[in-house]
Amino acid sequence: MTKAAAFAAAVIQCRIALPKAARSKMTWLYIFRTSCGLKLSHFQALLMLIINNLVGNRGWVKFEVWAFSVKFDEMPTLLFLNGLRFFFYSNENNEPIHVHVTKGSANGKIWLEPLISIEYLIGFTKAEENDILETVQNKSEEFKNRWNEYFRK
Repeated sequence: MTKAAAFAAAVIQCRIALPKAARSKMTWLYIFRTSCGLKLSHFQALLMLIINNLVGNRGWVKFEVWAFSVKFDEMPTLLFLNGLRFFFYSNENNEPIHVHVTKGSANGKIWLEPLISIEYLIGFTKAEENDILETVQNKSEEFKNRWNEYFRK
């Protein structure tokens, strides 16, 4: 199993119904969707945590998991280098080609087309920013090929 396959992403769509003050009928008040990268062993704990925190023992709240899906390739990893993880999300095919990069709590987004340019780099040192740009420049063709293989299957 590759490091990319060691992560899965949960897409959870939930509806929470709260009673409307004027009526006794339930009204759908809030709909949300979230994606997050998790190790598979944490899935069950996450789902229970969400349900317990949102619903608890309050009988007047109706909680419904609308959709729950797990995909191993939600965040395909392109490269691990000196603690930097270069990847893309699988739901980004409407945007121009780009890569995301993380290291600890630092994160960034680099456009590969039309020109290599920084969208943002937050929390990286100047040396790490230079390493990121150098890596993206050296690996841009490989990253573009992987993007095209993934999204144009």
